[in-house]
Amino acid sequence: MENKRKIRNRGITLIALVVTIIILLILAGISLSIITNSGVFEKANKAKKVNMLAVAREEVSLAIDTHITDSYINNKKITPKMISDEVNKSNNRETHAENEEQFPTYIIYPETDTKIGEEIQVKIGENLEILEVRTTSGITYDNNKDNQGGSHIGEQEKIDYEVYSNEDDILKLLIIVTDEENGIEEVEDPDGNKLQYSGENEVTIDYIITTDGTYTFKYKSTTGKIEIKNIKVDENFRENIFEFKKLQEISTEKDYSINYNNKIIESKFYYSIGTESTDWKEVEGEDIINIDEYDAFHKERINEDRTITINLKKEDNYGNKVEISHKLEEFKVPEDLYNNEEEILEGESIIACIRDHDEIKSGNYTLKVNGEQYPAEIYNYDEDVNYITDKNLGTTENDNRMLIMKYKGNLNIEANNIITAQARKKGMFIYVEGELTNNGEISMTARGANAEGQDVYLLKDENGDYEYVPAEGATGAEKVSIKSSGNYTEATKGKDGSTGINRQAGGGGSGVAKAHGYKNTAYLKEYTQSASSGAGAMGTSYSGGTGGGSGYRLVTYDHSKGKVESGSNGSMGNLNGGAGGNGDRGGTGNPGGTPGGTSGTGGLLIIYSDSLDNKGEINSKGTNSNGLGGASGGGSVNIFYRELIEQGNINAIGGNGGSFGGSGGDGSVTMQEI
Repeated sequence: MENKRKIRNRGITLIALVVTIIILLILAGISLSIITNSGVFEKANKAKKVNMLAVAREEVSLAIDTHITDSYINNKKITPKMISDEVNKSNNRETHAENEEQFPTYIIYPETDTKIGEEIQVKIGENLEILEVRTTSGITYDNNKDNQGGSHIGEQEKIDYEVYSNEDDILKLLIIVTDEENGIEEVEDPDGNKLQYSGENEVTIDYIITTDGTYTFKYKSTTGKIEIKNIKVDENFRENIFEFKKLQEISTEKDYSINYNNKIIESKFYYSIGTESTDWKEVEGEDIINIDEYDAFHKERINEDRTITINLKKEDNYGNKVEISHKLEEFKVPEDLYNNEEEILEGESIIACIRDHDEIKSGNYTLKVNGEQYPAEIYNYDEDVNYITDKNLGTTENDNRMLIMKYKGNLNIEANNIITAQARKKGMFIYVEGELTNNGEISMTARGANAEGQDVYLLKDENGDYEYVPAEGATGAEKVSIKSSGNYTEATKGKDGSTGINRQAGGGGSGVAKAHGYKNTAYLKEYTQSASSGAGAMGTSYSGGTGGGSGYRLVTYDHSKGKVESGSNGSMGNLNGGAGGNGDRGGTGNPGGTPGGTSGTGGLLIIYSDSLDNKGEINSKGTNSNGLGGASGGGSVNIFYRELIEQGNINAIGGNGGSFGGSGGDGSVTMQEI
């Protein structure tokens, strides 16, 4: 009995065995389903392919390095076939080059080599850099992780260049070799000349190119590392020495970015419009320029086929020049887009002239209001406009016309962008039928006109009364004077211009007066010297007042000549937004007085919009002085709206006169709901 019980306890019944097997099968099915649905197999397969891409990339990179070294020592030209042959020899592969003679091209790994069911393609650039590693199904290797061979992605290029002359189709290049880490041992030019160095971190060499072709420069560091740079010179290279790219197109305007690719040579940069134009305008080395069809049409700068040509120039301090011309085929100036002859627009106010004449072509007009005539240049936009760059609006003509921008839709100005007139104008009028959203800056700072003022009739109200900017602005500051009888300089700080009221622009500041006398008890000589500054000028409807020049007079004694006086008194700033006063130092004006006066006055700014959302700035400020002459007055800002969402920052402050010069008077800011 006891033995039977023991046997029964150790065994398992057939039913229990079957149940156990069924449970194990269910669990196995669930596990397989989890693995399949979670993509484990797929992820593993992709990881295998990425790993093979990394292997292929490393093999090609090592082959490149091998031939760079061999090329440097034996002066051999490297071809794609040489790279694929080296890969095959070193790794027992069967790769081939898509193009056996020229880069860029692909080194192809066939399926038999990859063992992943598809081929791999490794793209090599002209400078033997690995540009891309991919499978035919589109899986790629992150080439930025560890790019080897040639030019290293993510690192500073060791061999760079700058073109500093292309006169007579002869290219003059400055080759720049840099190795901050290891230093430079040797540089070889395309003619085989090897220049030896002693570990310098940067060296430059001049090289002249007279014919098209590929020019190879080689460099060896003090650690023996070798790199090369191929420069392929052809028609495309010559035409694109400067980078020139269209950023945006708005109606008849197009914005282009220019990069003159200046590296280390001190140069100045220019552009002009028209095939025969010599009207070069200086710009920064990297700048954004606006090309407007109307401006080109107005100046007769369009080509016979009605396209436009832009000319770019770089000139260094030694007279070397690079000049490039681009014919802009995207410009086709319509023959009927602009009014060919100046037309008259009559209305009860400036706003009415623009509001009530719906079909206005861009062009030159004369506005007639209440017996006054206002020459204007008008730009008409039928669509919504979004400014994503700084904009210099209007023509480059100074002082003769009001600039009027009519937007029939909405106007949006993005953050950090400044919208201003391209030149001094008799006011800038921004008219927006929809919503004006300003996240940047609308400015007439330093754009006041050198022109006689006149009453500017902005709006006529229901009672028949005018809102207008008066012809005369606030008064300028009086001149100051000083006397000195000792051996030292005494000074009287210039006075500030008056503040504008009732839409007036501010007055100009006066300059400082300094005098230095003479006293010598041994010679019993004592001379008193006096000096006076120039007064600031009154503002106008179109400009803040200009600053007076500073005065500085000195007296000394000479045994042979006796009393000797030198220096000059300051003169008054010119009226009507003219030049700053002259003197020891010039006052601020249009242009600044001599010597050294700063230029610019606050201008007239008019804004009308159905809805105004100003999260940025609206300014018409005066210009700061040189610290001795008087500064210019602020302008007149006049804003009309039906709905105000946000007012933002609006300023018409005068320029700062610094420690000694008088500041310009603040202009006026007027907000009005209509």
